[in-house]
Amino acid sequence: MSKEKYRLKYLNARYWQTEDQADLEAESDVAIEAEADSRFPELDPHHGDYVGDAKRKIGICFSGGGTRSATCTHGQLRALKELGVLERVGYISCVSGGAWAAVPYTFLAEHYEESHFFGSQIDPEFLAYDVLDQINQRNYLYTVSRSGLVDDLLKHALRGAGDESYSRALGEVFLEPFDLNSKRRFFAHSTNQVMDAVSRNPNMTDQDFYVAGRDRPFLIAGGTLLRPGNEDYLFEMTPWYSGIRNLYASGGSNNLPIGGGYIESFALDSDSPDEADDATVTVRVAKKRYRFTLSDMLGTTGAAPAEKLDQIGLDFIGMPEFKHWPLKNIGQVKAKEYEFGDGGNLENLGILPLLSRNVEKIIVFVNTQKADIRKNGGINSLFRAGVNQVFEESRLDILHKQLEECLAGREPVVGRGSYVTVQNDHHRIPAGHRVEVLWVYNHRYLSWIDQLPSGTQADLKTGRALANFPHYATFFENPPKVIDLDRVQINLLNQMSSASVLASKDLIEGLLSA
Repeated sequence: MSKEKYRLKYLNARYWQTEDQADLEAESDVAIEAEADSRFPELDPHHGDYVGDAKRKIGICFSGGGTRSATCTHGQLRALKELGVLERVGYISCVSGGAWAAVPYTFLAEHYEESHFFGSQIDPEFLAYDVLDQINQRNYLYTVSRSGLVDDLLKHALRGAGDESYSRALGEVFLEPFDLNSKRRFFAHSTNQVMDAVSRNPNMTDQDFYVAGRDRPFLIAGGTLLRPGNEDYLFEMTPWYSGIRNLYASGGSNNLPIGGGYIESFALDSDSPDEADDATVTVRVAKKRYRFTLSDMLGTTGAAPAEKLDQIGLDFIGMPEFKHWPLKNIGQVKAKEYEFGDGGNLENLGILPLLSRNVEKIIVFVNTQKADIRKNGGINSLFRAGVNQVFEESRLDILHKQLEECLAGREPVVGRGSYVTVQNDHHRIPAGHRVEVLWVYNHRYLSWIDQLPSGTQADLKTGRALANFPHYATFFENPPKVIDLDRVQINLLNQMSSASVLASKDLIEGLLSA
């Protein structure tokens, strides 16, 4: 196939290379922090897309959790918007179901009114069953109520989509209603980035991209490069660049290296280049139907159903696979296709990418299925010895008690802690970084529930559909459907999640103003 026949077969892309782990270990913490800033283009104060001196210090995390987390995340975003928080935030880091809501919000076109996307906050006394059983078609939640995953998967598999099947199914559910599901369009952070890319690629136009909305926080969606039988590796996807920050010298197939930096997201899933200059590489990408798209981002970060699909005999359904080549010694290692999976396979809260960027104030929405606070693996893994530990274990019990006291007081389950990181070599988090974290835990907000109509309260006690509220199962909450929630389940969870944020206004403001 000639260059003329396929105009975007060869692409010139910027890349950002990180240093060897061994090199960093020999440096001071100050040097590591300076290096971290220099390797993230959004943190370059001389760039037109610089996050900003104040915003760079603040980030929000939305955890994984399938349609449960997508429902929570939507309500939390609506409340944060109402409180004027989103305009003060530099980052949104999301995983799996959290990304299923955060990505459409980030790329929502101007002609889609946010008021329609978010819908309305409703006082709890008005949430009778007939109200809860309605969702406007322009509301994002309508997509969650129609998430027929298995049918869409089978459709795309039978059409020969291969390892694109799962991503395409998610794209139809969560992106198609907002005109964000084209397989012919890449995505970008800003018009500045698009103009820069087009200037380096004469066959490219601005119509080849979806662009993140103006003044949206910088988006990071977490995925995982899977190495069965070995360690897994955090894969970060942003509207600007994507990749694996740390260099794992022998982490890949045949002990080849993995990671070592980032490349512009439109150049993902490419063959390895023969050579590179100091800032750019020219790569060959596959046919247009294999461009790395927004649906690929959703499918990668939210690929948790793979295990469950296997259990029901649908293991042949294609989950994400992409070519990867390391950013170290470019031209010496050929691209290899690896399996990619849900960000929650490794780190389900999305906090690690923010710590690597030296974010100082973080709100973490733990949209969990776990009612028992002390058994939440996402939180516990950050404090206990293991691949994700970044905080001292002695601080974990304090956090547990904080959250339990909120529950006993019938208030939103929210806790705040001040932490100093411990060194984590696997994720390349240095020791000594100080961070304030506000933890918002998905749990029954009992004072709010007390205000619901008597019929709704009765359903919470006896109704089968609401028996697990708000800890709906990530899979098979409504069997035989895999990830589907019904309208009543969705609306009640969404409204409570939003109300919990609004009720925590003073705590949020205290964090941001500290």
